[in-house]
Amino acid sequence: ETLGSLEAIADAKAEIFDGLEPGGTAVINTDHGQLDRLLAAARKANVGKVITFGFAPGADWLIEDIQTEGAMSIARLRHGSENIEFAIGAHGRHMVSNALAALIAARECGIGQAAAIEALAGFGAQEGRGLRHVLGPAEKPLVLTDESYNANVASMRAAMEVFAQQKAAGGHKVLVLADMLELGPQGPAMHESLADAVRATGADRVYLIGPQMAALAAALGPGGVTGQAQATQEIAESLVNSLAYGDAIMVKGSNGMKLGALVRRIRDQFA
Repeated sequence: ETLGSLEAIADAKAEIFDGLEPGGTAVINTDHGQLDRLLAAARKANVGKVITFGFAPGADWLIEDIQTEGAMSIARLRHGSENIEFAIGAHGRHMVSNALAALIAARECGIGQAAAIEALAGFGAQEGRGLRHVLGPAEKPLVLTDESYNANVASMRAAMEVFAQQKAAGGHKVLVLADMLELGPQGPAMHESLADAVRATGADRVYLIGPQMAALAAALGPGGVTGQAQATQEIAESLVNSLAYGDAIMVKGSNGMKLGALVRRIRDQFA
């Protein structure tokens, strides 16, 4: 909202290069449209060494494949002539990408690669950022994915991509999305742009919260939205009462929308 564009955000992010010691290293993700801008900023700041990583061909550290086993994601990497594998206790391309950045940083700081990979294996999604709660009976649980802490177009799409792969245990697949805040004049169009990702989740119940979600509701069309409200507290009771064991539900929105309270209410009712 205050920076005005993705390009300006990239320029602001690139200010971190100015704080590097002489000969310092920058580790840069390749999987976005601002890569050339960041590389140019690193050169201008006389960064000593630039390492790229991600899914894009040509990355110094290339993520070639991801497989899931239970709660774990297992990534296969290529770095020069090395073939490397590591696992983390979270799902999603974005989670694997972030973990790879940590692995590279650890290695550059002199931490043994085996030790770093072992540490990553103990990592799990955090509260508000993808933590999955399996509630109730083991044979038919309610599975709640808590993405309540942050939201922008990229993180919304990433979270919904993970949710699309999830199956309900005989119940409904429920998606709850709240406003992405601080987007400025582009907000309505950015909310509207999520319609394809919502449909791709396979959710049979979709709840939208916040005034900006009106644009997404319009894009989804008649029958595309189960329930809509301006604020979380307006819909919390009816939403929670509609859930049952066997459902899979994901809750995602900006922290200011107070979805954390909804997550706690669901956990309390179905624990």
